[in-house]
Amino acid sequence: AGVIPGPPVNGHQLADTDTIYRVSTVTGTPGGSANLDLTLPLTSNNEGLVFKLIVTAIAAGEALTIVPDSGGSDNIVSETLSVLGAVGSPYTIPSTGVYELVCFSGSWMLYKIT
Repeated sequence: AGVIPGPPVNGHQLADTDTIYRVSTVTGTPGGSANLDLTLPLTSNNEGLVFKLIVTAIAAGEALTIVPDSGGSDNIVSETLSVLGAVGSPYTIPSTGVYELVCFSGSWMLYKIT
C-alpha cells in the first residue's frame, strides 16, 4: 500500500498495478493550499486494473481529486454510469471513506464501498 500525504506532494500519478492507497489532505500554508490530485493511468491496455482509495481525511477548503491521464480521452463514471469526470476532467472526492476505481476501456468506474 502507498501512503500519499498532501502536502508536500500535491500531485501523484497512480501506478499501473493493482494498489491500495491511504490518502488524506492536510492544512496547507496558506490554508486551503493543500489540494491533492491523483492522476490515473490511461485505460488503454489496463482493463481490469483496480485501485482502492482509503480516504482518511479531507480538510475544509482542500480538495481531493482524481484525474484521468491527460494524454487520453478517458472518463470517470459512477456505478450507475453517470459521468462524474468526462474526457480527462477531474472528479472531486466528496467525503472520507473507502472507494474503488475499476478500469474499463475508456472509463474508470468509481464505487464508494463505505
